[in-house]
Amino acid sequence: MIRLDRTGARRLLGTATLIVAAALLTACSTPTVDERYKNARTVQWLEIPPDLISPAVDSNSGITPAANDLTDSIDAAYAALIVEHLGGFSLLLMEPFEQAWPLIEKQLAVAAIAIIEQNKTLGLLTLQPGGAKDKSLSPTQRLSLQQRGRHTLITVVDEQGQRSDSAAAFDLLSTLQKNLRRPPSAK
Repeated sequence: MIRLDRTGARRLLGTATLIVAAALLTACSTPTVDERYKNARTVQWLEIPPDLISPAVDSNSGITPAANDLTDSIDAAYAALIVEHLGGFSLLLMEPFEQAWPLIEKQLAVAAIAIIEQNKTLGLLTLQPGGAKDKSLSPTQRLSLQQRGRHTLITVVDEQGQRSDSAAAFDLLSTLQKNLRRPPSAK
């Protein structure tokens, strides 16, 4: 009888394990060919049932801006999200317009940005920077608040109502978003 020390026994056990594993794994990789396709020279096309064939699309009614397609299934950690909308950035507030208006007024006050003029019927707030970090915001920039279903879309616009995609406009949206975090209990 052969006596093995611990190291030899471990090596023998390891080798035996590898041999058994290799034998079992090769059995798993054996290719199986269905007898129907073994000597096939052509591939048969799949038949599409008539109920799966749809007529040509006759309208583009399914094409809508991304912000309009939001549903209640959004589980965001923020009460507001910065979204790319119509080629620029906007802030999507998860509140209806009537609740969004006072929230934005409050967050502008927190950020030390003065409101020069407000027109709630048009959804426009004309802003003037007041804080040291917001001096790059020109006084002619405005926030446009628009109702989008049960949400509010907030965009920085200039005097002509055109979207402002400047760095200062993005910083303003980012500041508002950071201040509008939901408390942990509201998730």
